[in-house]
Formats: sequence, structure tokens, C-alpha cells
Amino acid sequence: MTTADARFDRRTGAMRFTMPLADHLLAPRLGGVAPALDDAQRAALERAGLLAGGELIERLQAARHAAMLARQTVRISRLGGEARGWLGEHALALTVGRGEGWVELLVSTPPFFADTVARLVELGPRPTPAPGATPDAADSRWQVAVDPARGAPAGPGPRSLDVLDTEAGLWQVQPGDAGIDEMSPISSERLWRALTSMAAR
Repeated sequence: MTTADARFDRRTGAMRFTMPLADHLLAPRLGGVAPALDDAQRAALERAGLLAGGELIERLQAARHAAMLARQTVRISRLGGEARGWLGEHALALTVGRGEGWVELLVSTPPFFADTVARLVELGPRPTPAPGATPDAADSRWQVAVDPARGAPAGPGPRSLDVLDTEAGLWQVQPGDAGIDEMSPISSERLWRALTSMAAR
């Protein structure tokens, strides 16, 4: 594997890059001017089918635009992995580590923010816990944080969700007194609305 390498699955649209190439492609907030690609980077992108006729494919261009002109940054954490990215005017771009120095780039649009998060944390329909119930064991705990990007126009402040995902249902985790977390049941529908609102301007 070279420092500049890329893979593109035309059937699924999946894009993967070596970390140095991903860092260069998605360098955030450079005054709206994308950094130039060197010969090795261009060759890697052309071999993968991500660069043709001197132009990046549309989805990759959208991801670069979101990273350079982000209005919000996004972090999605789950045991075993983390996704980081940018929320722009027209695109959502997230990078997910795939091991051995590779990064997958996920590109969507702001209206599909909740869908993208749900796919990454494997969120599906869950029963609503009974009032007063407490979780016995967690299958998964995950966090989503959306923060204003540096230099972005004034907009919503930081937003975050911390969720305990169990077979019995979902609990929202919030800081309590004396540093002890407090957990309250949350329905799948309420959680979905909360996720959707995180991407709102």
C-alpha cells in the first residue's frame, strides 16, 4: 500500500482512501480553495475511477466542499470505532477508520443525517422501557456530537446525545450530580426526532 491509494466500488459507491490521501482531500477550511493534488495522488484517484477528465466525481467534490466550508463538525463514537466529519450546506461527509491505514468516506445530505447515524451505530426499532425501569446490561453505548465549525457563521450551539442501547430498550445518558450519570428511558421515535434536529440549522 502506498501513501496515496484509493478504492472505489462503483456498484455500492463505497470510497476508501489511505489516511494521508484522505487528510489531503478533506483538509478543512482553506478559505474555500481546495489544496492541489500531486501527481501520485491524481494517479491513485484515476486508477480508482474517482478522477476522470481532470475532475473528481461529484460525490467526492461534495465531500470536499463540506469539509472546507463546514458549518458544523460531527463526531460519532461507539465501542470499537469512531466517525468524524463535517456538515455543510448541501452535504454530510464522514470518515470511518477501516484498519490497516484505510479510511472510508461516507457522503450523504443533511436531511439524511439521522439515517447515516443509525446505520453507523446499528440503531433499529427498540421497545420503549417501562417507567422507572433501569438497564440490566448494555449491548452498545454510543455518542453523537455536533459542534459549530471554526469560523462558521453564527448558528446553533453544540448538541450531543449519549445513548445506552439494550435489548430492553434505549436510555439517554446525561451528566448528573457528583459526576454520576443519570439515565432516562427514551423511545425510538423520540430518539429519531432528536437525531434529526441535530442537523437543523
